[in-house]
Amino acid sequence: MNTKKVLRIGIIGAVHDHFWPVWGKGVFHEFRLHSGVTLVAATEHHPDLQDRLRTELGIERIYTDYNEMLDKEQLDAVLIGLPSNAKVEPVRAAAKRGVHILMDKPLCTTMADAWEMKRIVEETGIKLVVNSLSIWKAPLRKGFELIADGAIGRPYWAKWRNANAGTEKAPGVSRHFTDWLWDMEKNGGGILINYCYYGISYLCHLFGRPASVSAMAGHFVKEQIPAEMEDNAVVTMRWPGALGQAEGSWTQWDEGTDEEVDPTNRGLIVYGTEGVLRTSSKGYVVLVNAENPKGVRIDCSNVPVKFKDGAEHFVSVIRGESEVDPLCSLALNVLVQEVSTAGYLSIQEKREVALT
Repeated sequence: MNTKKVLRIGIIGAVHDHFWPVWGKGVFHEFRLHSGVTLVAATEHHPDLQDRLRTELGIERIYTDYNEMLDKEQLDAVLIGLPSNAKVEPVRAAAKRGVHILMDKPLCTTMADAWEMKRIVEETGIKLVVNSLSIWKAPLRKGFELIADGAIGRPYWAKWRNANAGTEKAPGVSRHFTDWLWDMEKNGGGILINYCYYGISYLCHLFGRPASVSAMAGHFVKEQIPAEMEDNAVVTMRWPGALGQAEGSWTQWDEGTDEEVDPTNRGLIVYGTEGVLRTSSKGYVVLVNAENPKGVRIDCSNVPVKFKDGAEHFVSVIRGESEVDPLCSLALNVLVQEVSTAGYLSIQEKREVALT
C-alpha cells in the first residue's frame, strides 16, 4: 500500500501551451494522471481557460489572485504557466510560503529577474524546476550518456537546431499562447529566446559556461509577428577547446516523415576527436566511431529513463527522493538567460560578447 502523502498542487496561470495537450499530453495532464498528487486550485483570468481547468482537470476552486489562492489553500507546490516576463512575482509569493515551483522554459526575460529568482530560492530553500518538453526524451539522455562514457572521444563541436513551420500551425495551439509568445515584452524577444533556448541549454550542459557568445538573427518570413521580432536566429558559443551552435526557426518546412529535409532538426549532433553522435526526435541515436565506422543506429524505444516526464521528476524532488535534474536546474537556466542576453547584445552591436 502506498502510504506517501498525496501532494497538493496549485496552478498559477494557464496561458502556456506546453502545459496543455498540444505537444504531447501536456504538463497539467501529467500531474492529473500522477497518483501522488491532486490538483486542488488554480489562478487564471481568462473565462475560457477557467472552463478548461474545470472540465479537463477537474479543478473547481478557481481564483483570479494567486496571493489569495496561496493564502487560502494548503499547497505543497505550484505550476506556473504564465508569460515569461510575469514569473518573478509569483515565484516570490510562493517561495515566501514555502511552496515549491515548476515552470516551463525559458526562466524569464531579463537578467534582473534571473538573479532575483536565484536570490529567492537561495534564501527560502524551496525547489524550483524549469521544465522543458524534450529533456525527458530517451535519445537525448542516451546521447549524453554515450558522450560521457567517451564514445566519441573529446567533444569539440556541437549543434542543436529547433525549427518548424510555425507554432500557430500545431493542432490545438491557443490564441492565449501566441498572444504572449509574439509579444516582445512578454516573451523577451523572438525565436532566439524561445527556440535557441534548447540548444543553448544542452550545449552548456555538455561544455559548461561559454567564454563568449555571438549571434545573428533576422525577420525574414513570418508576417503575423512584430517586425522587430526575429523569426530565425543562430547563437554561436565558444569554450576553451570547443564551439557550439544553437539554431532556431519559426519558418522551416517540416523535415518529412523520414527526415528528408533536415535530419538534425530537433536533435543534437556532437563531433568528437574519435567519432560523431546524433540524437533524433524520431527515437534513436546515430553513433559513428572506430567500432562503427559506417555508423550504427541505436533504437531508444526500450532505453530506460529515470523519469518519464516533468511531473514524475518534480514529485520525486519535492519528496526528497531526488535532486533537481541538471537539465532543469535553476543554475543552468540562469546561465541560459545570460547567454541569450549576450546573444541579443551581439546582434545589436555586431560583435562577439565575452561572458564575465
